[in-house]
Amino acid sequence: MITQELQKPNQGYKPFRLNAHSNIVFSLIPDSWQIVTVGSISEHITKGTTPSTEGYDYVKEGIPFFRVENIDELGNLDLTNCNHISKDVHDKLLRSHLKEGDILFSLAGTLGRVGIVKRHQAPANVNQALGIIRITDRAYDRTFLQYFLRSLILEKQINIEKTISAQPNVSLTQLSNFKIVKPPLIEQEKIVSILSKVDKLIQKTDQIIEQTQRLKKGLMRKLLTKGTDVQLSNIIELTMGQSPSGDSYNTNHVGTPLLNGPTEFGLEYPMPVQFTTKPTKLCQIDDILLCVRGSTTGRLNRADQIYCIGRGLASIRGKHAKSNTRWLYYQFQRIQNRIYNIASGGGSTFPNINSDIIRKMTVPCPDIDEQFRISNILSNIDKYTNGHIACKAKLESLKEGLAQNLLTGKMRVKA
Repeated sequence: MITQELQKPNQGYKPFRLNAHSNIVFSLIPDSWQIVTVGSISEHITKGTTPSTEGYDYVKEGIPFFRVENIDELGNLDLTNCNHISKDVHDKLLRSHLKEGDILFSLAGTLGRVGIVKRHQAPANVNQALGIIRITDRAYDRTFLQYFLRSLILEKQINIEKTISAQPNVSLTQLSNFKIVKPPLIEQEKIVSILSKVDKLIQKTDQIIEQTQRLKKGLMRKLLTKGTDVQLSNIIELTMGQSPSGDSYNTNHVGTPLLNGPTEFGLEYPMPVQFTTKPTKLCQIDDILLCVRGSTTGRLNRADQIYCIGRGLASIRGKHAKSNTRWLYYQFQRIQNRIYNIASGGGSTFPNINSDIIRKMTVPCPDIDEQFRISNILSNIDKYTNGHIACKAKLESLKEGLAQNLLTGKMRVKA
């Protein structure tokens, strides 16, 4: 168990300041830990080049060419959507040749993504948005550095540098000068072991979520295409939203909770932040909430209480004895892309869809008993999936807390 590998600290501490520009003490760290820089433990810190800037093209097969997008949230390098360059081009881009064990750090775009090159992923190359760190210090564990570079401590340093330089990117000089901690190697390895266990649980949970989502998509294609096509006007009750007057808005929970669009949407149910004392259009409990304006047209949620809905939303429920609202919710999930494409018809820069268009759309409609059966099957899958999504969120929160405490020595591993 993870808790059996931890102990309370019992020694002196010293301040860890973020950088030379700041007197801010981010944390106290054990006296026995060193404070070093990324550059001091590395022989090689550089970055790549985009082939097109040198007049080269990508090829279908060849040497893997990594971009920021190829590093996932857990720091794994994903070859699935990886570009490739020819061996001749790779040989010309010598500066950014990758070796096993190299650490990749995103310098632009999504800052702070960190991956480690594994044996089967080399040789490879990278573009200019990825920095390459090649460690030579044998008393520094690569995976420990990966965790540290993904930590809140490093994020704070990045934010300070961005404020000072007014640049949204990280330079190689800044990367080299980032301060990091250096516990004894055995302690680094034990910290890595603990955090890796949580990562494996997160990864396993992710796989379950992906599997059940694939199962649901397959079942939706099979179950929601049964029946005779009918116009939605025959089986739904539709209410288009209307925004209340601005002087009625408040965040003090006075009046009716107000939904203006997808910014308040949750995984399945909304999370209102505004209220109105002059409600206009109201949805009912269990109604489908459909985005009808902007780039999120087609997005869905379900009403867990009565809401006032603004003009960016519509509420939908099944007509009594003709359609089941829960079944309709899954039908709208199935046709979500169709709704967006219709709303964007003619290349409109601002997609939107009106009540007439919604009512004239058609869907296959089985009898009401079959609708209940289908909605129960898909609802059970949703409950299973949402349970694992909640579990993943708890694991990520656990890991964040553990990483913060372990990487600063606030929580020590047993010797």
